[in-house]
Amino acid sequence: MKFTDIVALLFLQSCCVLSIDVDSICGPDTNGDLVESIHSARQVAGDWLIGRRERHFGWRQGNSAAAVTSLQLSNQSFSRDNESLALERDLTIKQLHIEILSLLSKSERSRPSNSLATSKNHRQTIDRLPYFIMALKATCQNTTDFHGINLISRLSDDMKLHRRDRVKRYFQHALGILAMCSTGHPIKRRYIEDLLEGQQSDGCYLRQCTSTACGSSADIDTTAMVLSALSCVHRTDIHRDEEIVEAGIANAVDCLLQSNQNGSFGNVITDAMAAQGLLAAEVNHSRWDCHSTLGSVVGAMHTDGHHGSLAATIHVLPLLAGRHHRHLNEIDVQCPEEYSYNQVPDLEDFSSSDAIRILLEVSTDTGSIYYEVEGPHGESLLELMHREQDISNAAFSFDTKTTDWGEYIININGVENDDGSGQHWILERVQNREPQCIDKGAGDIYPEGNEHYLWTHRYCGTETLAETEVENGIGGNDLKKGA
Repeated sequence: MKFTDIVALLFLQSCCVLSIDVDSICGPDTNGDLVESIHSARQVAGDWLIGRRERHFGWRQGNSAAAVTSLQLSNQSFSRDNESLALERDLTIKQLHIEILSLLSKSERSRPSNSLATSKNHRQTIDRLPYFIMALKATCQNTTDFHGINLISRLSDDMKLHRRDRVKRYFQHALGILAMCSTGHPIKRRYIEDLLEGQQSDGCYLRQCTSTACGSSADIDTTAMVLSALSCVHRTDIHRDEEIVEAGIANAVDCLLQSNQNGSFGNVITDAMAAQGLLAAEVNHSRWDCHSTLGSVVGAMHTDGHHGSLAATIHVLPLLAGRHHRHLNEIDVQCPEEYSYNQVPDLEDFSSSDAIRILLEVSTDTGSIYYEVEGPHGESLLELMHREQDISNAAFSFDTKTTDWGEYIININGVENDDGSGQHWILERVQNREPQCIDKGAGDIYPEGNEHYLWTHRYCGTETLAETEVENGIGGNDLKKGA
């Protein structure tokens, strides 16, 4: 058997058969001829992409991760039962590991400290790590314990640099959010806020370059990536009803629809990205002339199966299966047992089946900061707060002191209680977007999951404070009443 035949079988044998339904990709009235041409194009394009793999079992120009993810999403899956293909499958995965470790090694040597700009090698990590995370997810690999490295935490650390970069790169930031969301990991609210800072009043994002003229034109690729990322985030429990996410999605959709000219958004890559974003946002197909867009993408394919370049084919292939990156979660539940892993980030001393998530809001006069806190079911709110403090790299911190009423919060994120002004930290639970008083301290509260707790630094008068002392402990924030 030829090498290319082995490679083809490696991906075409299905270990986890994902449903592919393009019969209604453009709604119930999808044209039958279009459906037939999409099926044919997907097969030919997949064969072409497989045939472009190099002898080291990867793809050139750093496209290995994106190519593997594209093939998996289009149902070109790794073999589960065919032992003769196990070596080729494992070599492909090993190549991914080699490329990731090489990237991390280069980045670590150039990791910035307090500089305002990131280095070239560190930028490459931010650019490429999301692709590697999604490829590992697509091949049922562990992203939170990759040779002892938590890649999700590493990506999160890298994304924090977005705030101090002189040039805001919203495409890369959206890609990082999409990688974390599509692999089942929580998204911090500040990442969403950072992403939405770049959205213009018309919903578009601007091209990044030094030219003034270029900087004033819409970047449809970035807008489409933002739409895909926000659409994924919007389906998570914690962010499902957040107004800023819903508004960001609606505005991005408006931008794409305004740029649509007879079913085309630009070149074939832009068409593929825009179409996947609109599909992810579940936009009515009639609003963006789905038939024309899909017809244009299929028509752009060359006779041998590519769409003009390796990168273009990688972008187009999932669309030809009616899929986008959020569908990576469907791969997880069908992974072979030997490649399965916990979807919840690897936190100490508890199993993923016991994991819960809560939203912790810290509010001061300058605004609110949100934290998605994870931990085992059965831990108190105080213990969950300590867990978040331990893993947040100083993004969240608090101090306590021991009183006759128990442990008492005196400082959150550097903001202290002020007896002179009467401002103290008050704990409440938010239900239906309304803060509700709690008659327990944080040490006596045991969250069940998907709850919203609010710490507010606000004025607490003498009467109010006296009443609160009786019910909740000093300042309304006793942590371990009776401890």
